[in-house]
Amino acid sequence: FETTGFSPAEHDRVVEVGVVEVDPRGAVERHWSTLINPERDMGATHVHGIEAADVLAAPTFREVAPRLLASLAGRTLVAHNARFDLTFLRAELLRAGYPIQREVPCLCTMEWSSRFLDGTSRKLGDCCRLAGVANRCGHSAESDALAAAGLLAHFLRACGDPVPWLQVVTTAEAFHQTLELDGVIL
Repeated sequence: FETTGFSPAEHDRVVEVGVVEVDPRGAVERHWSTLINPERDMGATHVHGIEAADVLAAPTFREVAPRLLASLAGRTLVAHNARFDLTFLRAELLRAGYPIQREVPCLCTMEWSSRFLDGTSRKLGDCCRLAGVANRCGHSAESDALAAAGLLAHFLRACGDPVPWLQVVTTAEAFHQTLELDGVIL
């Protein structure tokens, strides 16, 4: 996500969504992104470069939520600094009418980077440089999602089988089944 600020509790909103779907080996299957009309001022435009004029005709998160949920269905969510993205995901889904009451299982490439990379910085760009992963345009949701997918692929090659986060994958599978029983498709 790219956002208007740091906290949905402070009324910050998502302004861009980037999704990359990968196979179990980390190979990119498909990816997509969209700007989001946050229905408020743009906030930190100096960070992401998205201006109000860019999002005037963009869909709202509510309009994008079904496609996003379809992309996440049956998959383990992976993000760099996942706590940040999960906070916004939960808040935006709630606002869109998709309340998620359970903790969303996810894999954080920032947290795992200390195990698979030698450097001390955990910033996405630094981790990508250490892993030899392309990161074309920092602070673009799709570019950052592609970079996180590249880090995941690097970690998968480095860790062998079984993956050390197998419990997260197993929990994610059970999470999706439980949500389907509750009538929420994720």
